Amino acid sequence: MSDLRVLAGHIVETLADRLSDPDVVQRAADEEAASFGLNEETYQDLSLATGYPGVALLYTELGRTDPWRRHTGHLMLARATTCPHPPSGGSLYIGLPALAFAARTGAIGEGDYASLLEPLDHYISQLAEKRARTWRERFAERGHVCGSMALYDVIAGLAGLGRYLLLASPSGSDALREVLRYLVTISGSGMVAGHEVPGWWVSGGPRHDIPVDAPYHDGHANVGISHGISGPLALLALAWRAGVRVPGHQEAMERIVDWLLGWRRPDGYGLRWPGTVTLDDHLGRTDVSPDCVASWCYGIPGVARAVQLAGLALNRPAWRDVALDAMRSLLDRPEHLWRLNSASVCHGWAGLLQIASRIATDAGGDSVAGEVAEFAAERTIALFDPTLPLGYRYPMPAPRPPANGVGLLDGAAGTALALHGYATGSVREGRWDAALLLA
Repeated sequence: MSDLRVLAGHIVETLADRLSDPDVVQRAADEEAASFGLNEETYQDLSLATGYPGVALLYTELGRTDPWRRHTGHLMLARATTCPHPPSGGSLYIGLPALAFAARTGAIGEGDYASLLEPLDHYISQLAEKRARTWRERFAERGHVCGSMALYDVIAGLAGLGRYLLLASPSGSDALREVLRYLVTISGSGMVAGHEVPGWWVSGGPRHDIPVDAPYHDGHANVGISHGISGPLALLALAWRAGVRVPGHQEAMERIVDWLLGWRRPDGYGLRWPGTVTLDDHLGRTDVSPDCVASWCYGIPGVARAVQLAGLALNRPAWRDVALDAMRSLLDRPEHLWRLNSASVCHGWAGLLQIASRIATDAGGDSVAGEVAEFAAERTIALFDPTLPLGYRYPMPAPRPPANGVGLLDGAAGTALALHGYATGSVREGRWDAALLLA
């Protein structure tokens, strides 16, 4: 084992020790919520992103080989069961579905957490099926578009719930098929301001904290994997590979990939994608020249992984090569152009580490993707500061100060999970990154 992997393992153990007290998790979740000006009604405690379910993922993953860590995972799940659930129904990242995901990924033997998961699975199936059917019928109205990322995306929408349903029932379920039918439907087109646009077009801009954003007057099509069409593409591909298929499934993947490939905007270093496409962009009124962002949420790696998954599903070598081209484009450009400044999973080095590792694994150990993973691991490790309470501080949107995050997306649990897979060479066996639609 290399010195870098040994050091990564030590950091994982340190973070696991420091996160093991549920009260520490509570305080950090409260701090992060306060930095956003949120209150207890935001349900941050019952969240993969910021709360107990997200932290439980770390301990259930470590608990596959360490019974004591598994016990800590039980404690986190037990605390999560006492947290309030949002009346809106929740999503993969918030509420009861987040609890179910953490418990299911932690189930090792048959029957583990059965008394918890059985009612949760029933609840999530009903929730997803009702939403998918209702929204698909609404979409069927002539010229309709999605209108909101929260309907279809990974974080709040049906792509996230669908990934849980596939995890819960790998052979498929009625609810999962209803979700897939909805995603097939939105892969078509609709009308906005008299123009034909992609069916996943949404109102306004990508940031809810900017209510009036002039470039997004007529809405946009989102590209990334967290809030954009790459998330549904990844779910469609994963379901197809599992043998769960619906009418129009293949054609939907082909439409989405063709659209994504059409929006590649290479520069002197290689492949790039914009994070969003506005109506002016769509109509060719503006010249799109995106920054290179090497993150999971809106960046090149997340989109590349979704395209690779589609290429694996439909056996399209050219699509699989796109992911490797994306990795090569990162290596060929100066580091400051990657625009990564934290160790987070969402938009930092840990997310890039996990994606590059997945891409390399599914490309037969591709050396370019492997080199990106090594570089990302090095940077994630270099940012570790043992004098900080949780080893890392995670940037918040300006003007908020960095926070001691604990959860999956912008927290120590997510960083530790990526480092654990790297340190142990167990990326393929991990299930936690199903929440990122990476697997």
